[in-house]
Amino acid sequence: MVTFRILHCLCPIRPRSLLLVAALGAVVFPCAAHASAQEEASGSQSFERMAAQADQARDANDLEKAQTLYRRALALRPAWAEGWWSLGTILYDHDKYGEAARAFGRVVALQAKHGSARAMLGLCEFALGQDAAALRDIQKGRQLGILEDPQLRRVVLFHEGVLLLRKGNFEGGQ
Repeated sequence: MVTFRILHCLCPIRPRSLLLVAALGAVVFPCAAHASAQEEASGSQSFERMAAQADQARDANDLEKAQTLYRRALALRPAWAEGWWSLGTILYDHDKYGEAARAFGRVVALQAKHGSARAMLGLCEFALGQDAAALRDIQKGRQLGILEDPQLRRVVLFHEGVLLLRKGNFEGGQ
């Protein structure tokens, strides 16, 4: 689409010399910038619409549809931490721990102080048998602070205790 717009901008210009060809940059770049600004605006509207639909599907407990919509929205805006969080929680609930770990890893990469995402990453790693990484991430998540959700807190503490017991740290495991 940008190529068509650039060519459309160039059509009236008929270069007759090398000097005129060199000057094309002054015409092409503003036209391309305008075209990409329009595409970005329409992409932003598409993203906003898709993100809202994903949230609605999640809230309606239509998790398969929500998962699909989150993936599409994240393809448009990979730096959307809340989308990675929502996708990660859906995947975790469906026991897709490898995919969930990648989603929570993206949240952590985007928001290093997101303690709940770090703890959820640790829970995924626990399920995948990656005990050392799981313990590290669960403890880091607790240090950063996790959501005030009693169920999440219990699950995190339980898994941390199991991991500490596996390491032979019986006092810490209690």
